Amino acid sequence: MMDGTPFQTFIALIDFDQTISGLEDRLKQSQRELFSLQDQEQELRKSQDIVANAVYDAQKAVDLKELDMLDLDQAMQKKKQQLESAASTKEYQSLKLEIDRYQLRENSLEQDLLAAWRHLDTVKAIYKETKETMEQKINALNVSIDQLSSQITSLADAIDEKLVARPSKIQNVPAEWLEKYAVMRSNVPDPVVPVVNGSCSACFYNIINHDLQQLRRNKLLQCKDCYRFLYLKDSDAQNDALQGSST
Repeated sequence: MMDGTPFQTFIALIDFDQTISGLEDRLKQSQRELFSLQDQEQELRKSQDIVANAVYDAQKAVDLKELDMLDLDQAMQKKKQQLESAASTKEYQSLKLEIDRYQLRENSLEQDLLAAWRHLDTVKAIYKETKETMEQKINALNVSIDQLSSQITSLADAIDEKLVARPSKIQNVPAEWLEKYAVMRSNVPDPVVPVVNGSCSACFYNIINHDLQQLRRNKLLQCKDCYRFLYLKDSDAQNDALQGSST
């Protein structure tokens, strides 16, 4: 095949489109990886928020218990003052019972407060232990996300450049070939394949000698099995020519 012939231009177009397809495949893979990394980052942040909220809730529980203790102590001090100025035995006994109940409540609250403090210490320790590790993982993910985002931008730019240049690649290619190529390209990723060792390199269907002769003349033929378009590589065509001249 000589440079500049319609067939040579067509084969060059196929190679050009395969380059675009390769870039598009890399772009899709990079986008999938990016989405996966972003999901991982979100999950880590959710876990971080859960631990932080646990610390907040534990601190809130302690604060409420301490507030209850303060209210109870104030109420009990008030009853004690009333006890000191009790006007009768009956009033004294009534106030004494109330103070006893307050003390029982105070004992119970003290136990609850101690439990709340222990829980707060536990979740604070967990938060301190996991925070640094999570932040390191998130930072590492962010670095990978930035790298992938830059790679995706570069791939998208490269694809755009190829698509802008593509119209110049179809000049001198017969419209009939382009139409058939477009139809096949919408069905299979490799609509045009070379003949290798006398067979279609996609489905390995054996090509008859008559069709091989047509391919040597740069005819556009379809495989009778998979219907992909076939062509002979330069080296194969040259070998056929040498074999033909030696016989």
